[in-house]
Amino acid sequence: MQRFRAAFIVLVVVALMACGEDESSAESLDFDERAMAEPAMAMAAESEAIVVKEVPVEVEVIREVPVEVVVEKMVTAAPAPAAMPASAAPQSLDSAPQSVDTGVVERQIIRTGTLSVVVAELSAAVTQVEDIVAGISGAFVAASNIQQDDPRRVSTITVRVPVETFDATLAALRNVGAEVIDEDIRSQDVTAQYTDLTARLRNATAAEQQLLDILTRAQNVQDTIEVQRELTDVRERIEVLQGQLNVLTNQTSLATIVLRLHPAADLIVMREIPSHFRMHDSTSLSLSVWNEGTVDLKQVEVVDRLDPGMIFLAASDGGVYSAAAHTVSWTIDRLGPGDARFLSSDVRLESEALEMQARAEVSTSSPEGDGANNRAEAALTFHVDLSIFKDGPAAVPVGRDVAYTLEYRNSGNTDARNVRLEERLSEGMQFVRADGGGRFDDARNAIVWEFPRIAPGLADIVTYVARVEADSGRLQTDTSIKSDEPDRADVDNTSTTFLTVLPEDVADRDVWNPGSTARESVDRLGRFAQWAADAGLTIAIIGGPMLVVVAILVAAVRAVGRRRSA
Repeated sequence: MQRFRAAFIVLVVVALMACGEDESSAESLDFDERAMAEPAMAMAAESEAIVVKEVPVEVEVIREVPVEVVVEKMVTAAPAPAAMPASAAPQSLDSAPQSVDTGVVERQIIRTGTLSVVVAELSAAVTQVEDIVAGISGAFVAASNIQQDDPRRVSTITVRVPVETFDATLAALRNVGAEVIDEDIRSQDVTAQYTDLTARLRNATAAEQQLLDILTRAQNVQDTIEVQRELTDVRERIEVLQGQLNVLTNQTSLATIVLRLHPAADLIVMREIPSHFRMHDSTSLSLSVWNEGTVDLKQVEVVDRLDPGMIFLAASDGGVYSAAAHTVSWTIDRLGPGDARFLSSDVRLESEALEMQARAEVSTSSPEGDGANNRAEAALTFHVDLSIFKDGPAAVPVGRDVAYTLEYRNSGNTDARNVRLEERLSEGMQFVRADGGGRFDDARNAIVWEFPRIAPGLADIVTYVARVEADSGRLQTDTSIKSDEPDRADVDNTSTTFLTVLPEDVADRDVWNPGSTARESVDRLGRFAQWAADAGLTIAIIGGPMLVVVAILVAAVRAVGRRRSA
C-alpha cells in the first residue's frame, strides 16, 4: 500500500514540473515579487473567484479497487505536460496577454517624471493643471496635496497619463510655472520581468489544467483530497502572478508625473537703526536680506541710498560705492531658501538737518511673490539738549564783589546753533566783568554770551563778577540758555539763585549759608537736623541716668523730712 501511494505522489510531482521555475534566476531579476504580491492579491480578489467543488468525505458506497489499478489508470490517462496546448488556460484568466504565445514580447518601459516649477499664484496654477489633465484622454489626477498660499510650503500633484502622451504632458506642465527649477525623467526597462511573469503564469495555468484533468479521474476520496490540495496551491500562485502582471502592465501603460508647485519666494529686506549716533561722528548702517521661500533666488541686487549728509567711509561684503548716485550696492549670486545676508556700510554724519534717511531696495532675477518687503528705510533723528549749572556763594557782605561760574552743556546728538546764554542780575548788583566773550546788556541788566555752535557732547564754563550794592536782603539772579533748535528737555535750561546780603558789621562772623540753590538748602537743613538729633540722643544717653539719680535723692530727702516732722 505504501508503494502505491508513493507512486501517486510521483505522478502529482510530474504534473507540477510543468510550472516549475529556477528560483535562483528569479531572485536575480529586478522586479520585486514580494512588493507586488499584495496589490496583485487585491486585484485578483475583484476578478471572478475560482470555486473548488467540495468532495464529501462520506460516500454511500465505494467499490474497493486495488490501488495499483487506480494508479495505473491515472498514469495512463494523464497527458504529458509538454503536450498541453496553450489554449487550455481557463477563461477567467483571459486578461493575461496572449501575444506571449508567439514568443515575441513588445518592449515594456516604466516612465516616471518629477517636475518642480515656481508659480506666481497657486490657485491659478492648480486650475491650469486640472485643465491640462482633463484634455488628455485616459489621464487622471492620482493624488494631490495643495498647501495654503505660503512661500514656505510646497504643493504636490501626481498625474497618471497614457505613456504615449508622456512627453506632451510634460511640455504642457512646464508652462504652468514661471520658472522650471528641477526636472527628473526616468525610464525603467521591465521587459525581462514582464516576460518572466507571463511565462510563469502560462505554466501555472497549464499545471492547473493538468490537475483538473487528474481530479476528474480520481477513484477515491484520498486521491481527490490530495489533488485538490495541490490545485489550491497552484491557483493561489496564479492569482499572485496575475496580480503582479496587472500591476506591471498598469505601470507600463500609464506614466507617472509628480508636479511640485513652489510658490514664488518672498525677498525681504529690513534695516536696523543704530543704537547710538551723533553728528560729526561715524556710525554703521546695517541691513539684512533673506529669502523666505523654498527655492533659490538668483542675482539678488541690494542698493542702499544714503542721505546727502552721510559721508561714505566703507562697506562690508564687497559693497561698491557710487559717488554719482551716492549709493552702496551689493550683488548676491544666489540666496538659498531660508538664507539671510547681513550687510553694513560705515558713514560719517555731517548735516544741519534734524533727520537723515537711508533707503535700501532689493531685487532679483528670479520670480518673486510679495514685492512689498523689497524696501526699508532707516530714519536717524537728531535733537539738541542744552543744560546750565551755576556755582557761587549764597551770602556776601554789602559792598563786596561776588563771582559766579556758569557751566553749560549740549547733551544732544547734534549741533546747537546760535546759542544764547544770559544771566540777568538783580537790582542792587553792578556788573564788573565777564570772560568767555560775555557782554553786559544795560537795557536788560544782563550778561549775555553768544555761541554760533555748541557741538553735541560739548561742555564748557564761563565766569562773571558783580558787585553787591544793596544794603541788605536777598538778591535774585536768573540764568537761561537756548538755541535755534527746539530742546528735547528744556527743564534744565534755566536756573534761579538767591544771594543774601550781609550787613558790614557781621561780615566777619560765621553765618549759616543756605546754599545757592533750593536743593543745596534742603541738603544743608537735613544735615543740621541730623546734627540736632545726634546731639539730643547724646544728651539723653548721658543725662538720663543723672536725672534718675537726682530724682531718687530728692524723694529720699522729702521722705526723711516728713518722718522728722512726724
